[in-house]
Amino acid sequence: MLPNNVEQWSAEQILEWLLEQFPGKVALACSFQKEETVLLDMLFALEPNTRVFGIDTHYLFPETYAHWREVSTSASRRRPSRLKKPPGILPAA
Repeated sequence: MLPNNVEQWSAEQILEWLLEQFPGKVALACSFQKEETVLLDMLFALEPNTRVFGIDTHYLFPETYAHWREVSTSASRRRPSRLKKPPGILPAA
């Protein structure tokens, strides 16, 4: 059950609460939009081993694949193999 005052919490407080309540079970479904990078950074700062996944429909824009590669490369430098690179549908930019 969520706390009564959760609507007043910051995004970081909500993530901290989730990680405490569900240790090792929190995962983020990511569409790799630019705005979502903020949430990824917050989550990785609190729990570097958080699982992140994206669903590749093979109908994503080239910019989305490029951003996915960029986020994956950046994440793997900080925490290896927690964020998978997109499939090789498009040539590396």
